[in-house]
Amino acid sequence: GFQDVISKIAAQFGGRAHASLYAFFVYESGEPPTFGQDLGDMAREIAAGRLQPHVGLEANWRDPLGALSALRERAMEGKAVLLFD
Repeated sequence: GFQDVISKIAAQFGGRAHASLYAFFVYESGEPPTFGQDLGDMAREIAAGRLQPHVGLEANWRDPLGALSALRERAMEGKAVLLFD
């Protein structure tokens, strides 16, 4: 389950007590919030072929260690995408 995934991630980082996982905020849409509209605009641009997202790696969220290693070692370019089943 989820706790097993967290344990694997912690082990990947050497089990260090000071290692933490954080969600991070990368986007602010302003007032009033327009994030949903902006995300829809971006999806339409991708669908129309006018925007090319750069995905460097896709992995299953249940086994994220390969993606974490690639990110930590800077062995990939682009976004790492964890897929949910």
